[in-house]
Amino acid sequence: MSVTNAGGSNLTGGKWRSLQRSASTGGGGSVTITTSGSPTISTLTYQGQVYDTYQFAGSGSIYASRVVSALALIVGGGGGGAAEVGGGGGAGGVLATAVTILTTSMTVTIGGGGASITSGASNNGTATSLGPALSVSGGGGGGAYFNHAGKSGASGGGGTSSGSSYGNTAGTGTSGLGFAGGVGSTTNAAGGGGGGASAVGAAAAGTSGGNGGAGVVWINGVTYGGGGGGCANTTGQTRGTGGAGGGGNGGDQNPTGTVATDGSDGLGGGGGGNRSGSTTSGKGGSGTVIVAIARGA
Repeated sequence: MSVTNAGGSNLTGGKWRSLQRSASTGGGGSVTITTSGSPTISTLTYQGQVYDTYQFAGSGSIYASRVVSALALIVGGGGGGAAEVGGGGGAGGVLATAVTILTTSMTVTIGGGGASITSGASNNGTATSLGPALSVSGGGGGGAYFNHAGKSGASGGGGTSSGSSYGNTAGTGTSGLGFAGGVGSTTNAAGGGGGGASAVGAAAAGTSGGNGGAGVVWINGVTYGGGGGGCANTTGQTRGTGGAGGGGNGGDQNPTGTVATDGSDGLGGGGGGNRSGSTTSGKGGSGTVIVAIARGA
């Protein structure tokens, strides 16, 4: 296995970087994989098979010297948590699928996480795509007391308290990509957990925020797409924890205490919901694309 780095420039003079990796691949002959965008190149072994992997943290491209089958993981950006009795953000969508790497360039676009807020409407994450045919949407933002219920997305944002004029409704998820958020508290100012890629976010209970839904474990053993935790009613009460797969924790800051945390970049985690608007909610984590090509394919 050899790696060649080649420099170049585009038509406007900006620099780009191409990575080429060649492998002896059995019956199909050798294949050279060319990328731009500086993906992380590594190997993994899954069920006795060795794979070469190309993981993108930012936009880029990939193509092969001949058509080759691969496995791909595509993760959208996580939704941002809400402030002011905030629900947790829903995880970015997670799609694990077989894919054909073409001999023409396949563009990779990485979705960003929803921005954090101190007041107002929460923010959905944005979509991640591989080539023209595979696109995965971002997670929904958490419910915000003065603005809206939990937002829908690949996974839904958790709801705010039922005391809101918008109710405690959580956002819905998208079949095959993620699950709904949990509803907000019916008795106190606590937010529901954001939905995860493999589980519904937990409902808030009394003064306690709901936990974020869990994500999905891929063949590299890493979990992706955890929902954000919802806020607790006040300082010292139980905050919703982020779901496995990069979900941020909810806050109890009212007006002092623990603030919400961000979803993890590269995992598509939802941001945690915050109790007060005097500090920010957790932002959603960015998504990723990983292409895994089996040696001998």
